[in-house]
Amino acid sequence: MDAWVSARRAAGIRPSALRRLGFAAGLAGVLGIVSGCTGAAPAQGVAFELVLSVSEAIPTVFTATWTVDAAERNESWLEVGRDGTWELRVDGVPGDDGYSAWLLGLKPETAYDVRPATSVDGAIVTGEPISITTGGRPPTLPEVAIEGESLSSGGFVVTSMVASPSAAVILDGDGDYVWWHVFDDPEYLISSVELSTDRRWMLVLLERPGGFCHGFARVRLDGAVEEIQLLDDAHHDFAELGEGATALLRWDNRTIDADIVRGDRISELGADGSLTDVWSLWDQREPDPALIGGELGDWGHSNHLVLGGDGESYYVSIRNLSAILKIDRATGGIAWQLGGDEGSLAFPDGEKPFIHQHGFDLTESGLVLFDNGDELAGTSRVVEIAIDEEHGTAEVVWTHAAEPPQFCYALGDVQRLPAGNTLVAWSVLGRIEEVTPDHEMLWRADLSMGGGVGYVTWLESLYPAVDAGSGD
Repeated sequence: MDAWVSARRAAGIRPSALRRLGFAAGLAGVLGIVSGCTGAAPAQGVAFELVLSVSEAIPTVFTATWTVDAAERNESWLEVGRDGTWELRVDGVPGDDGYSAWLLGLKPETAYDVRPATSVDGAIVTGEPISITTGGRPPTLPEVAIEGESLSSGGFVVTSMVASPSAAVILDGDGDYVWWHVFDDPEYLISSVELSTDRRWMLVLLERPGGFCHGFARVRLDGAVEEIQLLDDAHHDFAELGEGATALLRWDNRTIDADIVRGDRISELGADGSLTDVWSLWDQREPDPALIGGELGDWGHSNHLVLGGDGESYYVSIRNLSAILKIDRATGGIAWQLGGDEGSLAFPDGEKPFIHQHGFDLTESGLVLFDNGDELAGTSRVVEIAIDEEHGTAEVVWTHAAEPPQFCYALGDVQRLPAGNTLVAWSVLGRIEEVTPDHEMLWRADLSMGGGVGYVTWLESLYPAVDAGSGD
Protein backbone atom coordinates (compact mmCIF):
# COMPACT_ATOMS: atom_id res chain seq x y z
CA MET A 1 0.00 0.00 0.00
CA ASP A 2 2.32 2.71 -1.25
CA ALA A 3 -0.10 5.50 -0.33
CA TRP A 4 0.26 4.71 3.34
CA VAL A 5 3.17 5.50 5.59
CA SER A 6 3.26 2.31 7.61
CA ALA A 7 4.50 1.71 11.10
CA ARG A 8 3.93 -2.02 11.07
CA ARG A 9 4.54 -3.30 14.56
CA ALA A 10 5.64 -6.78 15.42
CA ALA A 11 2.63 -8.93 16.06
CA GLY A 12 3.72 -9.73 19.58
CA ILE A 13 3.75 -13.47 18.91
CA ARG A 14 6.98 -15.38 19.41
CA PRO A 15 6.66 -18.73 17.58
CA SER A 16 9.81 -20.02 19.24
CA ALA A 17 8.13 -19.68 22.62
CA LEU A 18 5.08 -21.64 21.52
CA ARG A 19 4.69 -25.16 22.85
CA ARG A 20 2.15 -27.67 21.61
CA LEU A 21 1.13 -29.94 24.42
CA GLY A 22 -0.41 -33.41 24.34
CA PHE A 23 -3.40 -34.49 26.37
CA ALA A 24 -1.27 -35.90 29.17
CA ALA A 25 1.04 -32.90 29.33
CA GLY A 26 -1.76 -30.48 30.19
CA LEU A 27 -1.83 -26.78 29.33
CA ALA A 28 0.73 -24.02 29.69
CA GLY A 29 1.24 -20.30 29.13
CA VAL A 30 4.58 -19.17 27.78
CA LEU A 31 5.38 -15.45 27.55
CA GLY A 32 1.74 -14.60 27.20
CA ILE A 33 1.05 -17.42 24.76
CA VAL A 34 -1.26 -20.25 25.73
CA SER A 35 -1.22 -23.38 23.64
CA GLY A 36 -2.63 -26.82 24.02
CA CYS A 37 -4.35 -29.78 22.46
CA THR A 38 -7.93 -30.32 23.46
CA GLY A 39 -10.08 -33.17 22.35
CA ALA A 40 -13.53 -34.68 22.59
CA ALA A 41 -14.15 -38.25 23.71
CA PRO A 42 -12.79 -40.76 21.16
CA ALA A 43 -16.27 -42.16 20.55
CA GLN A 44 -17.27 -38.89 19.02
CA GLY A 45 -14.48 -39.13 16.52
CA VAL A 46 -13.39 -35.47 16.86
CA ALA A 47 -10.11 -33.98 18.06
CA PHE A 48 -9.19 -30.29 18.36
CA GLU A 49 -5.89 -28.43 18.62
CA LEU A 50 -6.22 -24.83 19.82
CA VAL A 51 -3.51 -22.16 20.17
CA LEU A 52 -4.23 -18.81 21.87
CA SER A 53 -1.78 -15.89 21.61
CA VAL A 54 -2.19 -12.66 23.54
CA SER A 55 -1.49 -9.34 21.84
CA GLU A 56 1.48 -7.48 23.30
CA ALA A 57 -0.06 -4.17 22.28
CA ILE A 58 -3.57 -4.79 23.63
CA PRO A 59 -3.56 -7.56 26.25
CA THR A 60 -7.33 -7.94 26.21
CA VAL A 61 -7.14 -9.25 22.63
CA PHE A 62 -6.18 -12.85 21.81
CA THR A 63 -5.49 -14.44 18.44
CA ALA A 64 -6.86 -17.97 18.18
CA THR A 65 -5.90 -20.62 15.65
CA TRP A 66 -7.20 -24.16 15.76
CA THR A 67 -7.69 -27.34 13.81
CA VAL A 68 -10.49 -29.88 13.86
CA ASP A 69 -9.80 -33.52 13.11
CA ALA A 70 -13.17 -35.05 12.20
CA ALA A 71 -14.59 -37.15 9.42
CA GLU A 72 -17.31 -34.60 8.76
CA ARG A 73 -17.93 -31.05 9.95
CA ASN A 74 -19.93 -28.04 8.79
CA GLU A 75 -18.26 -25.20 10.68
CA SER A 76 -16.22 -24.48 13.78
CA TRP A 77 -16.30 -21.79 16.43
CA LEU A 78 -15.00 -20.88 19.85
CA GLU A 79 -17.01 -20.55 23.04
CA VAL A 80 -15.75 -18.06 25.63
CA GLY A 81 -16.98 -17.87 29.18
CA ARG A 82 -16.36 -17.28 32.87
CA ASP A 83 -17.27 -19.17 36.01
CA GLY A 84 -18.79 -22.06 34.11
CA THR A 85 -21.04 -19.90 31.91
CA TRP A 86 -20.35 -19.70 28.19
CA GLU A 87 -21.09 -16.07 27.31
CA LEU A 88 -19.79 -15.64 23.80
CA ARG A 89 -19.58 -17.51 20.51
CA VAL A 90 -16.81 -16.50 18.11
CA ASP A 91 -17.11 -17.96 14.61
CA GLY A 92 -13.92 -19.29 13.07
CA VAL A 93 -12.63 -18.09 9.73
CA PRO A 94 -11.62 -21.15 7.68
CA GLY A 95 -8.17 -21.28 6.13
CA ASP A 96 -5.76 -23.75 4.60
CA ASP A 97 -4.50 -24.91 7.99
CA GLY A 98 -7.70 -24.77 10.03
CA TYR A 99 -9.56 -21.85 11.59
CA SER A 100 -8.66 -18.48 13.07
CA ALA A 101 -10.35 -15.67 14.97
CA TRP A 102 -9.69 -12.76 17.28
CA LEU A 103 -11.15 -12.77 20.77
CA LEU A 104 -12.52 -9.26 21.27
CA GLY A 105 -14.46 -7.47 23.97
CA LEU A 106 -12.75 -9.21 26.90
CA LYS A 107 -12.41 -7.35 30.19
CA PRO A 108 -8.93 -6.47 31.48
CA GLU A 109 -7.32 -8.55 34.23
CA THR A 110 -10.01 -11.22 33.95
CA ALA A 111 -9.83 -15.00 33.67
CA TYR A 112 -11.73 -16.69 30.85
CA ASP A 113 -12.18 -20.21 29.55
CA VAL A 114 -12.05 -20.87 25.81
CA ARG A 115 -13.04 -24.07 24.05
CA PRO A 116 -13.40 -25.03 20.37
CA ALA A 117 -16.62 -26.48 18.99
CA THR A 118 -17.99 -27.93 15.79
CA SER A 119 -21.13 -29.53 14.46
CA VAL A 120 -21.04 -33.18 13.36
CA ASP A 121 -24.16 -34.88 12.01
CA GLY A 122 -26.33 -32.20 13.58
CA ALA A 123 -24.75 -32.58 17.03
CA ILE A 124 -22.47 -30.00 18.69
CA VAL A 125 -19.11 -31.36 19.80
CA THR A 126 -16.81 -29.31 22.06
CA GLY A 127 -13.23 -29.69 23.19
CA GLU A 128 -11.79 -29.25 26.65
CA PRO A 129 -11.40 -25.59 27.66
CA ILE A 130 -8.16 -23.64 27.91
CA SER A 131 -7.89 -20.95 30.60
CA ILE A 132 -6.53 -17.50 29.79
CA THR A 133 -6.15 -14.24 31.73
CA THR A 134 -6.20 -10.82 30.10
CA GLY A 135 -3.74 -8.05 30.92
CA GLY A 136 -4.40 -4.66 32.47
CA ARG A 137 -5.19 -1.37 30.80
CA PRO A 138 -2.62 1.45 30.59
CA PRO A 139 -2.56 3.61 33.74
CA THR A 140 -2.72 6.75 31.58
CA LEU A 141 -6.35 6.07 30.64
CA PRO A 142 -8.87 7.88 32.88
CA GLU A 143 -10.79 5.94 35.51
CA VAL A 144 -14.45 5.36 34.58
CA ALA A 145 -17.18 5.43 37.20
CA ILE A 146 -20.51 3.86 36.24
CA GLU A 147 -23.94 4.79 37.55
CA GLY A 148 -26.77 2.46 36.61
CA GLU A 149 -26.65 -1.28 35.99
CA SER A 150 -25.42 -1.34 32.40
CA LEU A 151 -26.29 -0.12 28.95
CA SER A 152 -29.89 -1.22 28.40
CA SER A 153 -29.01 -2.48 24.93
CA GLY A 154 -25.77 -4.12 26.09
CA GLY A 155 -22.94 -3.82 23.64
CA PHE A 156 -19.98 -1.46 23.52
CA VAL A 157 -19.15 2.23 23.09
CA VAL A 158 -16.42 3.23 20.63
CA THR A 159 -14.93 6.64 21.38
CA SER A 160 -11.71 8.57 21.89
CA MET A 161 -10.11 10.05 24.97
CA VAL A 162 -9.22 13.66 24.29
CA ALA A 163 -7.04 13.98 27.38
CA SER A 164 -3.28 13.62 27.05
CA PRO A 165 -2.27 11.14 25.89
CA SER A 166 -5.16 10.86 23.47
CA ALA A 167 -6.37 7.31 22.84
CA ALA A 168 -8.86 5.37 20.75
CA VAL A 169 -10.85 3.12 23.08
CA ILE A 170 -13.76 0.71 23.35
CA LEU A 171 -15.74 0.54 26.61
CA ASP A 172 -18.24 -2.09 27.64
CA GLY A 173 -21.40 -1.39 29.61
CA ASP A 174 -19.54 -1.83 32.91
CA GLY A 175 -17.15 0.97 31.98
CA ASP A 176 -14.26 -1.44 31.43
CA TYR A 177 -11.73 -0.73 28.70
CA VAL A 178 -11.85 -3.76 26.40
CA TRP A 179 -9.70 -2.22 23.64
CA TRP A 180 -7.37 0.77 23.36
CA HIS A 181 -4.63 2.25 21.24
CA VAL A 182 -2.30 5.09 22.20
CA PHE A 183 -0.10 6.47 19.43
CA ASP A 184 3.60 6.88 20.08
CA ASP A 185 3.65 10.63 19.47
CA PRO A 186 2.18 12.33 22.59
CA GLU A 187 1.20 15.39 20.55
CA TYR A 188 -1.35 13.47 18.50
CA LEU A 189 -4.94 14.42 19.25
CA ILE A 190 -7.55 11.91 18.13
CA SER A 191 -10.33 13.82 16.44
CA SER A 192 -12.64 10.95 15.45
CA VAL A 193 -12.65 7.15 15.61
CA GLU A 194 -14.78 4.47 13.99
CA LEU A 195 -14.64 0.68 13.94
CA SER A 196 -14.55 -0.54 10.35
CA THR A 197 -17.59 -2.45 9.15
CA ASP A 198 -15.51 -5.57 8.53
CA ARG A 199 -14.36 -5.43 12.19
CA ARG A 200 -10.71 -5.57 11.20
CA TRP A 201 -9.57 -2.00 11.83
CA MET A 202 -10.02 0.96 14.10
CA LEU A 203 -10.12 4.02 11.82
CA VAL A 204 -8.67 7.19 13.36
CA LEU A 205 -8.35 10.83 12.31
CA LEU A 206 -5.24 12.36 13.89
CA GLU A 207 -4.68 16.05 14.54
CA ARG A 208 -2.01 18.12 16.20
CA PRO A 209 -2.55 21.04 18.59
CA GLY A 210 -4.13 24.02 16.88
CA GLY A 211 -6.40 21.95 14.63
CA PHE A 212 -3.68 20.93 12.19
CA CYS A 213 -4.27 17.48 10.76
CA HIS A 214 -1.52 14.91 10.80
CA GLY A 215 -3.17 12.05 8.98
CA PHE A 216 -5.78 9.37 8.64
CA ALA A 217 -4.77 6.19 10.44
CA ARG A 218 -5.97 2.66 10.81
CA VAL A 219 -4.99 0.25 13.55
CA ARG A 220 -5.61 -3.47 13.17
CA LEU A 221 -7.73 -4.75 16.02
CA ASP A 222 -5.04 -7.09 17.28
CA GLY A 223 -2.80 -4.02 17.66
CA ALA A 224 -0.07 -5.51 15.45
CA VAL A 225 -0.35 -3.08 12.52
CA GLU A 226 -0.59 0.70 12.55
CA GLU A 227 -0.76 2.60 9.25
CA ILE A 228 -1.00 6.35 8.67
CA GLN A 229 -1.76 8.27 5.49
CA LEU A 230 -0.32 11.74 5.90
CA LEU A 231 -2.81 14.58 5.32
CA ASP A 232 -2.42 18.24 6.16
CA ASP A 233 -5.94 19.60 5.87
CA ALA A 234 -8.45 16.96 7.03
CA HIS A 235 -10.24 17.84 10.24
CA HIS A 236 -12.86 16.76 12.75
CA ASP A 237 -14.62 13.81 11.18
CA PHE A 238 -14.87 11.16 8.46
CA ALA A 239 -17.30 8.51 7.18
CA GLU A 240 -16.36 5.02 6.02
CA LEU A 241 -17.47 4.31 2.44
CA GLY A 242 -16.48 0.65 2.13
CA GLU A 243 -13.85 -1.18 0.07
CA GLY A 244 -11.10 0.82 1.73
CA ALA A 245 -12.52 4.24 0.83
CA THR A 246 -13.34 7.04 3.28
CA ALA A 247 -15.01 10.46 3.09
CA LEU A 248 -13.24 13.25 4.96
CA LEU A 249 -13.99 16.78 6.06
CA ARG A 250 -11.14 19.00 4.81
CA TRP A 251 -10.27 22.66 5.03
CA ASP A 252 -10.70 24.64 1.79
CA ASN A 253 -8.62 27.81 2.07
CA ARG A 254 -9.18 30.77 -0.22
CA THR A 255 -7.68 34.28 -0.26
CA ILE A 256 -9.96 37.32 0.08
CA ASP A 257 -8.39 40.80 0.13
CA ALA A 258 -5.00 39.27 0.97
CA ASP A 259 -6.48 37.39 3.93
CA ILE A 260 -6.81 33.62 4.05
CA VAL A 261 -10.34 32.44 4.77
CA ARG A 262 -10.77 28.81 5.76
CA GLY A 263 -13.84 27.12 4.29
CA ASP A 264 -14.81 23.45 4.19
CA ARG A 265 -15.04 20.66 1.65
CA ILE A 266 -15.81 16.95 1.53
CA SER A 267 -13.29 14.71 -0.19
CA GLU A 268 -13.27 10.98 -0.79
CA LEU A 269 -10.05 9.16 0.03
CA GLY A 270 -9.67 6.06 -2.12
CA ALA A 271 -8.01 2.83 -1.07
CA ASP A 272 -5.14 3.79 -3.37
CA GLY A 273 -4.60 7.08 -1.51
CA SER A 274 -6.25 9.30 -4.15
CA LEU A 275 -8.33 12.30 -3.02
CA THR A 276 -11.44 13.43 -4.92
CA ASP A 277 -13.40 16.55 -3.93
CA VAL A 278 -17.19 16.10 -4.02
CA TRP A 279 -18.39 19.32 -2.36
CA SER A 280 -17.18 22.71 -1.16
CA LEU A 281 -18.95 25.28 0.96
CA TRP A 282 -17.52 27.96 -1.33
CA ASP A 283 -19.65 26.64 -4.21
CA GLN A 284 -22.95 27.47 -2.45
CA ARG A 285 -22.24 30.27 0.03
CA GLU A 286 -20.48 33.60 0.23
CA PRO A 287 -18.51 33.94 3.46
CA ASP A 288 -20.08 36.15 6.12
CA PRO A 289 -17.35 38.38 7.61
CA ALA A 290 -19.12 38.22 10.96
CA LEU A 291 -18.58 34.45 11.07
CA ILE A 292 -14.89 34.47 10.18
CA GLY A 293 -12.92 34.18 13.38
CA GLY A 294 -9.65 33.14 14.87
CA GLU A 295 -6.14 33.51 13.60
CA LEU A 296 -6.80 31.04 10.78
CA GLY A 297 -9.89 32.81 9.41
CA ASP A 298 -12.21 29.91 10.15
CA TRP A 299 -15.50 30.49 8.33
CA GLY A 300 -17.74 27.42 8.31
CA HIS A 301 -16.11 25.07 10.83
CA SER A 302 -17.79 21.85 9.74
CA ASN A 303 -17.63 19.35 12.59
CA HIS A 304 -19.56 16.17 11.77
CA LEU A 305 -20.04 14.07 8.63
CA VAL A 306 -22.54 11.26 8.03
CA LEU A 307 -23.12 9.14 4.93
CA GLY A 308 -26.84 8.54 4.36
CA GLY A 309 -28.14 4.99 4.49
CA ASP A 310 -28.68 4.93 0.72
CA GLY A 311 -25.07 5.95 0.10
CA GLU A 312 -26.22 8.79 -2.16
CA SER A 313 -26.17 11.71 0.29
CA TYR A 314 -23.83 13.31 2.79
CA TYR A 315 -25.06 15.12 5.87
CA VAL A 316 -22.67 17.68 7.34
CA SER A 317 -22.92 19.86 10.45
CA ILE A 318 -21.51 23.37 9.97
CA ARG A 319 -20.97 24.84 13.39
CA ASN A 320 -20.51 28.56 12.58
CA LEU A 321 -23.63 28.57 10.37
CA SER A 322 -25.65 26.72 13.05
CA ALA A 323 -26.85 24.55 10.18
CA ILE A 324 -26.92 20.97 8.93
CA LEU A 325 -26.82 20.35 5.17
CA LYS A 326 -27.95 17.39 3.11
CA ILE A 327 -25.66 17.15 0.10
CA ASP A 328 -26.10 15.11 -3.07
CA ARG A 329 -23.04 12.90 -3.28
CA ALA A 330 -23.06 12.73 -7.09
CA THR A 331 -23.50 16.43 -7.86
CA GLY A 332 -22.39 18.22 -4.71
CA GLY A 333 -25.66 20.16 -4.69
CA ILE A 334 -27.48 21.03 -1.47
CA ALA A 335 -30.74 19.10 -1.12
CA TRP A 336 -31.73 21.10 1.96
CA GLN A 337 -30.40 23.16 4.83
CA LEU A 338 -31.69 22.70 8.36
CA GLY A 339 -31.23 25.74 10.59
CA GLY A 340 -29.14 28.85 10.06
CA ASP A 341 -30.05 32.09 8.31
CA GLU A 342 -30.58 30.43 4.92
CA GLY A 343 -32.42 27.31 6.06
CA SER A 344 -34.65 25.75 3.40
CA LEU A 345 -36.64 23.66 5.89
CA ALA A 346 -39.09 25.92 7.70
CA PHE A 347 -39.66 25.61 11.43
CA PRO A 348 -42.97 26.79 12.94
CA ASP A 349 -42.99 30.56 13.52
CA GLY A 350 -39.52 30.79 12.02
CA GLU A 351 -37.84 29.49 15.19
CA LYS A 352 -34.15 28.55 15.28
CA PRO A 353 -34.02 25.71 17.80
CA PHE A 354 -30.27 25.07 17.89
CA ILE A 355 -27.00 26.97 17.74
CA HIS A 356 -23.40 25.83 17.29
CA GLN A 357 -24.39 22.17 17.08
CA HIS A 358 -21.89 19.32 16.92
CA GLY A 359 -22.58 15.60 16.47
CA PHE A 360 -25.90 14.26 15.17
CA ASP A 361 -27.54 10.97 14.24
CA LEU A 362 -30.07 10.26 11.51
CA THR A 363 -33.42 8.81 12.60
CA GLU A 364 -36.36 7.38 10.67
CA SER A 365 -38.19 10.71 10.82
CA GLY A 366 -35.28 13.15 10.72
CA LEU A 367 -32.33 13.50 13.04
CA VAL A 368 -31.24 14.05 16.64
CA LEU A 369 -28.38 16.47 17.35
CA PHE A 370 -26.18 17.80 20.13
CA ASP A 371 -26.96 21.51 20.54
CA ASN A 372 -23.98 23.12 22.24
CA GLY A 373 -25.84 26.42 22.62
CA ASP A 374 -24.19 29.78 23.20
CA GLU A 375 -22.17 30.97 26.17
CA LEU A 376 -24.80 33.47 27.27
CA ALA A 377 -27.46 30.78 27.66
CA GLY A 378 -24.94 28.48 29.29
CA THR A 379 -26.96 25.35 28.54
CA SER A 380 -26.32 22.54 26.09
CA ARG A 381 -29.01 20.04 25.15
CA VAL A 382 -30.14 17.31 22.78
CA VAL A 383 -32.69 18.22 20.13
CA GLU A 384 -34.69 15.77 17.98
CA ILE A 385 -36.16 17.17 14.77
CA ALA A 386 -38.71 15.61 12.44
CA ILE A 387 -38.15 16.54 8.78
CA ASP A 388 -40.74 16.57 6.00
CA GLU A 389 -38.71 16.90 2.82
CA GLU A 390 -41.77 16.84 0.57
CA HIS A 391 -43.29 19.92 2.20
CA GLY A 392 -39.98 21.54 3.18
CA THR A 393 -40.75 21.71 6.90
CA ALA A 394 -39.07 20.73 10.15
CA GLU A 395 -40.33 20.48 13.73
CA VAL A 396 -38.73 19.90 17.11
CA VAL A 397 -40.32 16.79 18.61
CA TRP A 398 -38.09 16.16 21.65
CA THR A 399 -35.41 17.89 23.70
CA HIS A 400 -33.27 16.79 26.60
CA ALA A 401 -31.01 18.81 28.89
CA ALA A 402 -28.91 17.84 31.86
CA GLU A 403 -30.20 18.44 35.37
CA PRO A 404 -28.81 20.72 36.65
CA PRO A 405 -28.08 22.45 33.32
CA GLN A 406 -24.63 21.87 31.83
CA PHE A 407 -22.72 23.81 29.19
CA CYS A 408 -20.56 21.74 26.84
CA TYR A 409 -18.63 24.46 25.02
CA ALA A 410 -17.04 22.10 22.48
CA LEU A 411 -17.58 18.68 20.92
CA GLY A 412 -20.66 16.68 22.01
CA ASP A 413 -22.37 13.80 20.25
CA VAL A 414 -25.58 11.73 20.25
CA GLN A 415 -26.82 8.39 18.95
CA ARG A 416 -30.34 7.00 18.90
CA LEU A 417 -30.24 3.43 20.26
CA PRO A 418 -32.38 0.55 18.98
CA ALA A 419 -34.62 0.56 22.07
CA GLY A 420 -35.51 4.21 21.46
CA ASN A 421 -33.20 5.61 24.12
CA THR A 422 -30.47 8.14 23.32
CA LEU A 423 -26.74 7.93 23.99
CA VAL A 424 -25.36 11.39 24.81
CA ALA A 425 -21.70 12.40 25.01
CA TRP A 426 -21.17 15.51 27.15
CA SER A 427 -17.69 15.44 25.70
CA VAL A 428 -15.57 18.06 27.47
CA LEU A 429 -17.44 17.32 30.70
CA GLY A 430 -16.16 13.75 30.58
CA ARG A 431 -19.58 12.08 30.64
CA ILE A 432 -21.50 9.60 28.49
CA GLU A 433 -25.06 8.68 29.40
CA GLU A 434 -28.09 6.81 28.16
CA VAL A 435 -31.45 8.50 28.65
CA THR A 436 -35.01 7.40 27.90
CA PRO A 437 -37.59 9.46 25.98
CA ASP A 438 -38.97 10.38 29.44
CA HIS A 439 -35.55 11.76 30.47
CA GLU A 440 -34.74 8.96 32.86
CA MET A 441 -31.01 8.36 33.13
CA LEU A 442 -30.45 4.60 32.76
CA TRP A 443 -26.67 4.52 32.51
CA ARG A 444 -23.88 7.01 33.02
CA ALA A 445 -20.12 6.83 32.59
CA ASP A 446 -18.08 9.58 34.27
CA LEU A 447 -14.40 9.90 33.54
CA SER A 448 -11.93 10.91 36.23
CA MET A 449 -10.59 14.46 36.37
CA GLY A 450 -9.07 15.59 33.08
CA GLY A 451 -10.86 12.98 31.00
CA GLY A 452 -12.97 13.93 28.02
CA VAL A 453 -14.47 12.02 25.10
CA GLY A 454 -14.94 12.66 21.41
CA TYR A 455 -17.62 11.24 19.12
CA VAL A 456 -19.36 8.11 20.39
CA THR A 457 -20.68 5.07 18.54
CA TRP A 458 -22.66 2.29 20.20
CA LEU A 459 -22.18 -1.18 18.72
CA GLU A 460 -24.13 -4.26 19.67
CA SER A 461 -21.12 -6.49 19.03
CA LEU A 462 -17.47 -6.30 18.02
CA TYR A 463 -17.99 -9.34 15.80
CA PRO A 464 -18.39 -11.10 13.32
CA ALA A 465 -14.99 -12.59 13.91
CA VAL A 466 -12.27 -11.60 11.48
CA ASP A 467 -9.32 -13.35 9.96
CA ALA A 468 -6.33 -12.97 12.24
CA GLY A 469 -3.92 -13.62 9.40
CA SER A 470 -1.99 -11.28 7.19
CA GLY A 471 -3.97 -8.09 7.73
CA ASP A 472 -3.98 -7.25 4.01
